[in-house]
Amino acid sequence: MKIIEGISALEGMEPGWAITIGNFDGVHPGHQEIIAAGLEAVKERGLAGLAVLTFDPHPAAVLHPE
Repeated sequence: MKIIEGISALEGMEPGWAITIGNFDGVHPGHQEIIAAGLEAVKERGLAGLAVLTFDPHPAAVLHPE
């Protein structure tokens, strides 16, 4: 697994990746389904791999700071 911090780091990736974007705050069954579907798409289309883009801090902490 490769951890990339910051959207600008994506510029160095080779083309042909599938990507999921969301708040993956844990890998519960719903997240597992999304990742599995992404991996299936990668296999079907012969893509380079699957990237999972998540947010830190949580978007709610940025949009609605208390």
